[in-house]
Amino acid sequence: DDFGLTPYSPQEQDILFDVLNDRYGRKSLLVTSQKTPDRWIEDMGGGAMAEAIAERIAKNNYTLVVEGDSLRSSLSLN
Repeated sequence: DDFGLTPYSPQEQDILFDVLNDRYGRKSLLVTSQKTPDRWIEDMGGGAMAEAIAERIAKNNYTLVVEGDSLRSSLSLN
């Protein structure tokens, strides 16, 4: 639903890297996030693995930025 919403453990980063690396340049991948790639790196604790993950997601892609107010704020929680 939203990439980078919660921190990733080193083991989760390893798994994510393997998945991204297998798909990179060969298969489609759709990632949604409210954060920019530099925030992904920061939130994953920095380091080479965090940079490699962000690079594989943020490079060789199409970026669509949706602007405006959140639709959630207009929904009634009744």
